[in-house]
Amino acid sequence: MSGLLLPLIAIVTGMLAAASVVIKKSPDAANLIEKIKPYEAGIGAAALVLGLLRVFSATTAFKGGLIWGLAFTSCSVSCIIMGFLLGYPVIQNLLLDELSDEAKAKSGEIYTRLTPYKVTSGLVAMGTGAYLLVIGFIF
Repeated sequence: MSGLLLPLIAIVTGMLAAASVVIKKSPDAANLIEKIKPYEAGIGAAALVLGLLRVFSATTAFKGGLIWGLAFTSCSVSCIIMGFLLGYPVIQNLLLDELSDEAKAKSGEIYTRLTPYKVTSGLVAMGTGAYLLVIGFIF
């Protein structure tokens, strides 16, 4: 079961991160995305923690082969990126309230610079998550 958690959370966070692209390709997905949108920050935090935990075990993933190891590592890294981007508003509200206005402005600038990577990382996560899920069931 724990082997399925990373691919599943990668697919869900990928759908949230790349919602505009997913809805264009599959209008039926809009309803599902709207249902999970309120939980975006919590899902992002879970993806961040899980991605960080799994990226440290990436070297053992290469024992399953080069393609499996690359897919596992890509999935873990994209979960970290999306987890940070999706969970940033919560982090900002909880942690940054105590910082100076200059620090808040700087963190907002960093978030703005990273935002264009949200869709790309979401697409990578959905692809690698689907691959890991399918291969995990086959083997």
